[in-house]
Amino acid sequence: MDTRPAGTIGYVNPEYALYGELTEKSDVFSFGVVLFEVVFGKKAFNRRSFWNEKHMLELATESLWKGTIYHDIDPYLKGRIAPECLNKYLEIASSCVHRKGNERPSMGEVELALEMQERADSKMESINPCLHEEELFCGFVRNFSGLDSFLDYEFSYHNSFNFKDSDSNNSNHNTFFYKVFQKGTGDGKLEYSEGNEKRSKIRNPAALPEEINYKFSLALVKAATNNFDQGLIIGSGGFGHVYKGFLNDWNLVIAVKRLHPDSAQGFNEFQAELLLLCQLHHQHVVPLIGFCNEKAEMILVYEYMENGALRDLLYDSGCDPLPWKQRLEICIGAARGLRYLHTGAKQAIIHRDVKSSNILLDDKLVCKLSDFGLAKLRPRSNCKQKTLTRIDSMVKGTCGYADPEYVAGFGLTEKSDVYSFGVVLFEVLCGRQAFDMSLNANQAYLVHWARRSIGEGTIYNIIDPNLKGRIAAGCFKTFVDIACSCTCPEGNSRLEMGEVEVMLERALELQQKADSDMVRLASCGVYMFEEVSCCALVPEYSSGE
Repeated sequence: MDTRPAGTIGYVNPEYALYGELTEKSDVFSFGVVLFEVVFGKKAFNRRSFWNEKHMLELATESLWKGTIYHDIDPYLKGRIAPECLNKYLEIASSCVHRKGNERPSMGEVELALEMQERADSKMESINPCLHEEELFCGFVRNFSGLDSFLDYEFSYHNSFNFKDSDSNNSNHNTFFYKVFQKGTGDGKLEYSEGNEKRSKIRNPAALPEEINYKFSLALVKAATNNFDQGLIIGSGGFGHVYKGFLNDWNLVIAVKRLHPDSAQGFNEFQAELLLLCQLHHQHVVPLIGFCNEKAEMILVYEYMENGALRDLLYDSGCDPLPWKQRLEICIGAARGLRYLHTGAKQAIIHRDVKSSNILLDDKLVCKLSDFGLAKLRPRSNCKQKTLTRIDSMVKGTCGYADPEYVAGFGLTEKSDVYSFGVVLFEVLCGRQAFDMSLNANQAYLVHWARRSIGEGTIYNIIDPNLKGRIAAGCFKTFVDIACSCTCPEGNSRLEMGEVEVMLERALELQQKADSDMVRLASCGVYMFEEVSCCALVPEYSSGE
């Protein structure tokens, strides 16, 4: 984006100041300056003492290079920061102000790095102010990889710059001479460590995408899973096993997805999932903590989801049944996650394997979409289209959830995910599997049985018995209409995920209002809703489906 430079002296990205090139990395640079302000306790640029005081980054560079950083940080912080934590904090800050914008980390990477440092800082003892400062800091500063992230050029801010001065209302600054230095020739990549184990942004990994970010050592993964203890397996699939693990130094429970070494198809899915998850940051997408590809191992490390998969809470477990409003909130969260994949990410992402076992729940029952091994990217269209571009690909997915148009060879679109999500909605309502071979042919496929029941006006008869009397009529009809619209045989007739999200929120509002009205009317606080009659004209599937 080319724009006339504007901003505040001391914070402006040099590339933007020189060439008017504005990107997200311009904000990253400015944020890096803020990080230095935080640790030094000084303004980035003080107009009143321009000739007597160095610019923040010049001060930081000289202090780090000379090993006198402890003398120059905010006096209040002396004796309150462990050397290791200060070192890592400065690495993060210096990477943010790298001379080249494309070498700076993304804000997602910065956020993660700071979070990791917060965890590490809570475990380290504070610096003893009685210790010799030179012994504490000179040694570790010489190994400070962040030094090579600083800048090595000079430039002028001219009158034509539309700068805002935080110290004065006068914007006529004449020429501001700004100079900072770079020491070393490293690549300025962020490197994070906990204890003796490190995870770093890999430079040029063979056979893996460049966007991959965080790497664990195999030794750390083995320690976290007790050498892949069979008793810690919490899930399995064609890819291999998922283990529950614990990172002692971080006090963090993790889920470790270990790919079976003999799976060639699995390696492709490993790459795909790793590439995608490094780009995705959303409340309803499972967080990827890191990966390991050491000694032929292919391992993905995720944040552990305390309450497992939605499938397990709906059936196949001894858990208490989920209340209806809780189910609605989970569905809304999953819809938001899918809407983000389809419209909010850099490229449209089709999950291709939406199902209740791939919707995970954390300790607060907030849902997260998981398992992106089959996902497909589709470049965004520059204009709105009435018909979606279809992707030709080998049919993959799970029986009972797959879009019939996709299975029939008509290609993959975002509406394929919408169909699968509609099946999940029926699972949530009926409390049974999407495909059950033990049932007769008319009932084996939940979506067919449910849609047929809607057409016959008997859908209420097949819902989860735990929900009968618990769903308000308006909410029930809205929810059934959403599920039915999502699973239309023709993709173009299905809703978009944004529409699904809005309609589910409306269903929740109707339920909350009905509950409030019933509580007010019920004398003892206990109430039941009447059975709902719900009938609609439902398009049939072809006999071959």
